[in-house]
Amino acid sequence: HSAQRAQAGHLFDLGAAAKVVDKFLKEHAPDNLPVRPDASDYEIVLKARKIANDVQLRVLGLETADSVIVCAQTCAAYGVTMPRFAHAADNVARVKCELWWRRQLRRKHIRALEHSNIRLHYVHYKQDPYASKDAVKRRIAQNARNAATLESVVMENEDGQRFTLAQLAAKGIANKALRRGELMTRLRGCEDLADAAKFEGVMFTLTCPSRFHAVRQVGPKSAMRFIPNKKYAGASPRDAQLYLRNVWKLIRAKLARLGVHYFGIRVAEPHHDATPHWHGLVFSNDVQAFCRVMREYGLQDSPGEKGAAERRMKFEIIDRARGSAVGYVAKYIAKNIDGHAVAIT
Repeated sequence: HSAQRAQAGHLFDLGAAAKVVDKFLKEHAPDNLPVRPDASDYEIVLKARKIANDVQLRVLGLETADSVIVCAQTCAAYGVTMPRFAHAADNVARVKCELWWRRQLRRKHIRALEHSNIRLHYVHYKQDPYASKDAVKRRIAQNARNAATLESVVMENEDGQRFTLAQLAAKGIANKALRRGELMTRLRGCEDLADAAKFEGVMFTLTCPSRFHAVRQVGPKSAMRFIPNKKYAGASPRDAQLYLRNVWKLIRAKLARLGVHYFGIRVAEPHHDATPHWHGLVFSNDVQAFCRVMREYGLQDSPGEKGAAERRMKFEIIDRARGSAVGYVAKYIAKNIDGHAVAIT
């Protein structure tokens, strides 16, 4: 549409269209992004191979200290964090590795692609809820690659027994059902400790200000619509998560100064527009003070925003007469791991 409006009297101006595309790519694909947001996985693999080969040639014959400098420069050029192992040679080995670069580029690419989809208002309840179709397809492909790798590698122990890595992984917390069970057991242990210490429990929800949301909901539930949010500042889900972490840091510091003790579990999950929010179950020796401090810092940013007091912070005191506190967060734990029984509820 922007291209069509570029010159009156022209149905479609290719020069204007090219400018629009170029402007979009400059905004959504910064210079240090190794591959374009629309790149295929094959292109990512080729780019990773090219970077790794280039590093190998540049460090050939260099001392380790000089090799580290070359590796750091390469990582900085592509916006990738340099490895931080205890030994410098290990860091150099990683940056020379094609597979290491493949992982870094895939991670960086999908984040950039998803951020573009969010900023273009593709991710919301009425279109692609929680994550874009692109992100879901990439994740499914990644899981398939991982599963194929685990099935293809066979390990043999000192007794001559042979197992695939997939069989071994199924016996540990890589098995999502076992991981879910472990977290539920750990949470039940927290509940037993809270009972022994006479701590009360509270379930909380902490969300971000409006500027972190690309879209907003308008109209009644029966005729719900989602429109671009004028307050949106272009934040990514990682930006929103960093905001929540900073708020929690302030909360922790204030609680420590007040001598309020607490423990529990926190899970992060996305709103329909991919912006993260936190759910937590906390046991404390002073639940009222805990809630008061959380509300203070949770509403410190943009406190006058419409609906902030009602939506930004929510609390529910655990009623033990209704049963175990674990039941309050069982759904959130399941949703974060394997979705067990979520569809039923």
